[in-house]
Amino acid sequence: MLKALKAGHELQGWEKLDQAKQETTQGVISALQQAIYSVREFNRLEAHRDRVTDISFSPDGKILASVSADNTLKLWNVILVRSLAGHDRNVWSVSFSPNGKTLASASLDSTINLWNIDDGTLLQTLKRHRHWLTSVSFSPDGKTLASTSSDQIVKLWKLNLNIEDLIRLGCHWLTDDLTTHPQEE
Repeated sequence: MLKALKAGHELQGWEKLDQAKQETTQGVISALQQAIYSVREFNRLEAHRDRVTDISFSPDGKILASVSADNTLKLWNVILVRSLAGHDRNVWSVSFSPNGKTLASASLDSTINLWNIDDGTLLQTLKRHRHWLTSVSFSPDGKTLASTSSDQIVKLWKLNLNIEDLIRLGCHWLTDDLTTHPQEE
């Protein structure tokens, strides 16, 4: 903290002499802000083989999930807890359910995978998007999952459906599929 304050004081003198470079000025200001607000990197989690595309904390803050262009999800608890593989292409987005028991991942393979956090098993794969996915998010009550794709479509997925919901949605999906892909004669 004292070093940062001294650097800031020194910077003021340099600016008066017009000797400070913009890069140096920005570095000192950044150091001062970090010292004042106590923002510091305290750990670095490295295990992905390609760029990390999204991260999400579990509701209780004990687990961090990261997804990557290496097609994997990684669960962390200061150290790597588990690596999940189940997508064929880059994994782009990740979201914990509000109860922290399920993890949703969205991929460029146009699928959403739902994972059991406790044992890392794949619970279900949702395949209704026709283009690669860009984001996935649970609603606060955990009953709806929202997903977005590169075709400018946001889809809402109702979770924990009863039989009436399944019949209604099945009819809607069938009508949509027949309209989009009519049979050729």
